[in-house]
Amino acid sequence: MTFTLDNAEHGNQVSGAMFDAMLATLQEEANRPSARVLRVRARGKVFCTGRERAGRDVESLRNEACRIIEVKRSLRTSPLISVAEVQGDAFGFGFGLAILCDFVLVAEHASLKFP
Repeated sequence: MTFTLDNAEHGNQVSGAMFDAMLATLQEEANRPSARVLRVRARGKVFCTGRERAGRDVESLRNEACRIIEVKRSLRTSPLISVAEVQGDAFGFGFGLAILCDFVLVAEHASLKFP
């Protein structure tokens, strides 16, 4: 199974729709296993420069936080062997996503950091 971050014009930031798609796929895989390995990769020059921050009030910020926690929990509890292919910079959530994986391959020129 492959997750490809494909939002290069915005630094491959993970959008709400991307979070929802990842979560749905991980939950479906948990209910009906069909893969053994999860490959997390990105298109373009960077791996991921963070996540979309759309929340503007307490409730929407809480919902964003819950979605992030659920994606991380689903990834960590999945029986899939996860491999992140970090071909470029990974900042914030992108760095967090990479280090959640079981194996992380990082390009020599890539920077990894939290803002």
